[in-house]
Amino acid sequence: MKAIILNILVAILIGALAVTLSASASNKKLPGKLFTGKGYPYNLLLSRGGSVKIIYTEEQQGINCRVIANIQGQSVSSDQNVVQKSDFERSPLASCLPREVAKHWLAKTFD
Repeated sequence: MKAIILNILVAILIGALAVTLSASASNKKLPGKLFTGKGYPYNLLLSRGGSVKIIYTEEQQGINCRVIANIQGQSVSSDQNVVQKSDFERSPLASCLPREVAKHWLAKTFD
C-alpha cells in the first residue's frame, strides 16, 4: 500500500515539474536571427528600435533591397539599393541600410 501511494506521489511530482518547466520555457523569449555583425550602429538599432524588416528580391545584377523600421511608433523606410549577393549574405542589414541612415534612425530612438 505504501509503495502505491509513493508511486502516485512521485507521478504527481513529475507531472507538476513537467508543467512548470513547460510553462517557464514558453515564457522565455528566444532571440530571432539577427542579420548584422556586431557593429555600430546596426546592433544598437536592432536592440533599441522597434521592428526592423529587410525587404528584398534577388535579381540578375544582385539583391534589390530596402529596410523598413518602426521607430518610436513611426514607420521609416530606406531608399532602394542594389547590393552584391555576397555582401547581402554576409550582412544583410549593413549592406541594405547605409551607415549614415542607420545612425540617423538610431538617434531617433533616444528622443
